[in-house]
Amino acid sequence: SPFARQFIGEPHLSVQRLFPTAAVHPLGEYLAHAFLGTPISRPTSLGAVAVLAALIALTPVGLAVSTKQVSTLWFTDPVGNNESTQVRRSSGGFSAPRPFAWAKPGRIAWGILVRGRRDPAELSHLLIAVFFIAPFGTMFLEFSGDALGPLITGGGVVLATYLSGATFGLNPLGDERPQLPFILLTETSSAALVRGRLLAGIAIGVPVAVLSSFVSILFGITVLQAVATAAVGVVMCLAAAMFAVGIGSAYPIYEEREFWGTETVVPSTLVMMVYLFVVGGGTVLGLFVTWFAVTGNVVLTPVFGVLFGTYLLLTSGVSYGSYRYALRRHRRYTLA
Repeated sequence: SPFARQFIGEPHLSVQRLFPTAAVHPLGEYLAHAFLGTPISRPTSLGAVAVLAALIALTPVGLAVSTKQVSTLWFTDPVGNNESTQVRRSSGGFSAPRPFAWAKPGRIAWGILVRGRRDPAELSHLLIAVFFIAPFGTMFLEFSGDALGPLITGGGVVLATYLSGATFGLNPLGDERPQLPFILLTETSSAALVRGRLLAGIAIGVPVAVLSSFVSILFGITVLQAVATAAVGVVMCLAAAMFAVGIGSAYPIYEEREFWGTETVVPSTLVMMVYLFVVGGGTVLGLFVTWFAVTGNVVLTPVFGVLFGTYLLLTSGVSYGSYRYALRRHRRYTLA
């Protein structure tokens, strides 16, 4: 301030003359101790002894003060007057929102989703689908008019079923490798853990299936066709997720390996290929039947009934059997 500056800058005032006495002279006396016993040392004065004694005496005082301040800063949360009666809640990323917070599998699913967002390298295995989807990308550019709508909704449902199982279900035991001992010690049931992975994958796949179906209305398909395709896509996402946790539990991978330039734990390549062909082929067959049914081009014959019934039995039976197998594999794991 101007008031303080006039006492520091004016040579005839007394504050400036206090600086050598209060700061420079004690510092010089303190530094003189560093040259004791050398040719450039000077005789020890009473002021040097006083400075050294003062520093020695202030050392425990400073240690006590700093210890108290550290305890206050590190281990005490500031609480205002208006917060004294409020319950402090954690704002961490694993505070599951609705509807995930309604049940334990939902909270587990939310934790898996948050972990995948924080470490995207764990999802690098999803890029293997690029080699199979990219060759068909030019088809979307070649078709126009009424054919573009069915391609969009069909491609969206195929992608949705792939994501529902491949994102978190193809290596359920291997993905939990860092915290697997802790999981085995908890009271959480195996069913809750497996269902949590199912919900995490479905939470990604179902929005893709529904959104692609209704976006295709802008490209010529009817509302009935979009609703039917979206409904079938949701059911197929559930079946794909159940199938994924089964084959992923059959051959878990725990070791990290380099995949697309990153060191991470990824599912077995064989498991990914089997999943891709089984789910991709089954989804395409289901979409063809759905499309011909809503357009009125299905001819109901005994042969069609037998084939369609076999398809439904295989889809539901294999998916449910895979889910039950995943439950048994999780229950058999122990710390021994």
